[in-house]
Amino acid sequence: MSIQPTSVARPADAEDVSTLLRWASQQGEPVVPRGAGTGMPGGNVGRGIALDLSACFRTMEPLDVSGRTVRVEPGVLAGDVDRAARQAGLFLPPLPSSADRCTVGGMVANNAAGARTFKYGATRDWVQALDVVAADGSQYRLERGGAVPPGFAKLHTELRAELGDEPADWPNVRKNSSGYALDRFLPEADAVQLVVGSEGTIAVVTSITLMLAPVPQAQAVALIGLRNLLDLPILLQWAQDHSASACEFFGRRFLEISSLTDHIVAAGAVEGAEAALLLELDGDPDSVSAGADSLRRLTRELGLHAIIGLEEIDRKNLWNVR
Repeated sequence: MSIQPTSVARPADAEDVSTLLRWASQQGEPVVPRGAGTGMPGGNVGRGIALDLSACFRTMEPLDVSGRTVRVEPGVLAGDVDRAARQAGLFLPPLPSSADRCTVGGMVANNAAGARTFKYGATRDWVQALDVVAADGSQYRLERGGAVPPGFAKLHTELRAELGDEPADWPNVRKNSSGYALDRFLPEADAVQLVVGSEGTIAVVTSITLMLAPVPQAQAVALIGLRNLLDLPILLQWAQDHSASACEFFGRRFLEISSLTDHIVAAGAVEGAEAALLLELDGDPDSVSAGADSLRRLTRELGLHAIIGLEEIDRKNLWNVR
């Protein structure tokens, strides 16, 4: 099945977006904001006007190194932000695996995240401010802890009257891209939290101020083969207790179709394994070294084989397994 938009709009600036949304709202014409189109669920396609924000919204302002922030337009590639940040000793933690193709606007729309979600959370946790355009063409600057625009304040009042301070039975997970972030919006009317992950259905984002983190002094990466899934909760609890920066699970089917048992690096750990776990630790050299030693002891006690890399080339080889 394919979906054909009625037209494609490539606005040059926020004023163009405002004019388009005002007209589309009056005409009842749907508008679907679109970045690089790397999102897998299909939220970037639809009938109506495809709003291409990757063509002109490509400006990245100089980094505020002391404040650890950078302001970018939605068409900037996520990988370019991370590379610029690393030159200043910083990085963008929620970087997804598609970083060299996906836009920051798409990350905001989807509340994207990557391998380091386990410690650092998703995009929502790293957005400080947004410039947005509402359906009626109004432009707003949304900031964490800042003033709440009238439209968002009205929505907050109505939702609080119906749902209370927080929605019932909300999933307690590190990353949630299912529906609107009412658990983040209801307590303090934080409009930034609501817009992130809303896929352009609440407002069109025209600029993003991202928070950055210092590059860790040291890292360690481990690949662990699991004899059975009974070992998994023990290792996950260890990862939680030691603030692992990444924790990724590869099931038996993945091991089979990826032929990891033939991989020059991974074979020793995953031979005959039911599953595998990839863990990363980061921090100061002493804590990372101590964490690696602790993990070695634990895997020996469990009778598991682990490959642990502390040097950059070894860490890179283990990440390449993924």
